[in-house]
Amino acid sequence: MDVLSRTLSSEYAVQMTATRHLREEFGDDLSVEAEAALDDLYDLLRAVAITRQFLKTMTLQQDLALLSKRLIYSGLLALAAAVVTVLLYTSQPSVAVPATLLPWVVSAAFVVVFAPMAILVAHIFRVATVTRYTVSVGPFVPPEEQTDIGRF
Repeated sequence: MDVLSRTLSSEYAVQMTATRHLREEFGDDLSVEAEAALDDLYDLLRAVAITRQFLKTMTLQQDLALLSKRLIYSGLLALAAAVVTVLLYTSQPSVAVPATLLPWVVSAAFVVVFAPMAILVAHIFRVATVTRYTVSVGPFVPPEEQTDIGRF
């Protein structure tokens, strides 16, 4: 996340467009050194674009895997808490919880039952934030490399 957060605000797409514009407008007037510097800059910006997409994919994959684990564990706990709460709230005289503590037990069970929803909402906000700040303006792989990948 630290690496991804450092590249979230970089405007690499704007800089790539400016580099292309400079090459198109002043291509004939540029010196060999300036043209090489523009090529190097463009390659670096393209590498940043690919790296951002790779890091975003890895971050989202790991976050969604963690979400799955947390939902399974909290969901099982919530199911158990719901069943126990229903069994406690019967009219049987053999209730293990004193009547004075029953509202506290039910309140605690209520929190446990809705914990999976809170976990889901927290992760969705995180995924939405990462996705929002890493919107890509182009394909994942630059066009020159798409043809090489398509052959395999």
